[in-house]
Amino acid sequence: HFILSRAAVSQHLQQLLEVGLVTVRIDGQRRIYSFDPSGFHELELWLERCRKLAAGNPDEPTTV
Repeated sequence: HFILSRAAVSQHLQQLLEVGLVTVRIDGQRRIYSFDPSGFHELELWLERCRKLAAGNPDEPTTV
């Protein structure tokens, strides 16, 4: 029960799958998607680099 069409939801889920934020399990004709928190590691690294650049210290380590 979404405002988006089934095709739009499918496209969004496919993008989340491609970047590793969800996993998919096939059950007959259904695809069951699950959140994958390990996929956020790459995002955390990217955000850390952004924080360094914003602070003007690209070589200084920051904690996440």
